[in-house]
Amino acid sequence: EGEVKTVAGGVVKCKDIVAATCAPMFGGMRTLLRAEPYRSYCVMAKVPRGSVERALFWDTADPYHYARLVPIAGDSVSEYLLLGGGDHAVGHMPKDAEQPFHEIEAWGRQRWPVMGKIEIKWSGEVWEPIDSLGLIGRNPLDADHSFIISGDSGTGMTHTTLGAKLVTDLIMGRSNEWEDIYSPSRVPSLRSAGRFMRYGMHTASA
Repeated sequence: EGEVKTVAGGVVKCKDIVAATCAPMFGGMRTLLRAEPYRSYCVMAKVPRGSVERALFWDTADPYHYARLVPIAGDSVSEYLLLGGGDHAVGHMPKDAEQPFHEIEAWGRQRWPVMGKIEIKWSGEVWEPIDSLGLIGRNPLDADHSFIISGDSGTGMTHTTLGAKLVTDLIMGRSNEWEDIYSPSRVPSLRSAGRFMRYGMHTASA
């Protein structure tokens, strides 16, 4: 039986533990070196309600951009347009720290001129797995009842559902067709071997 100690001093005892985190905090270097930290950027501006189609937009540029709507509680006239992207490897910051925000804003205004002024902006880290697949399943080098959901590559909402289905099956002793594909212990393909080495060296130095 395992246990999790909280910051407040409480203890939660359980048979199975799932660590669903942005960065692969568990599994040692075996999981840490399978993903590289990237910094991602977001800005938000108001648009008239109904002026932007309710959908998730993204492009295939490098770095890529995306956009979606965010409702504003109590506001029947406006809603937020969230624009994001501009990702780059941690440690490779542009000389002008504001540059990614400006580029994202320009990308958005070109497509949605109805955008108001930028009211909110922030940046954060996401982890990009070397083979573009998340790390979901049994925790390498740990107990049989320890599982991880990590390496989301900015697709945490998708992994919320996928990870819950996969890890639930593993806990319940059921087979799942995705187990080997997302396994944190999977062997990198020859195609991604070079990226594995490059990511590993960069992650260790970041």
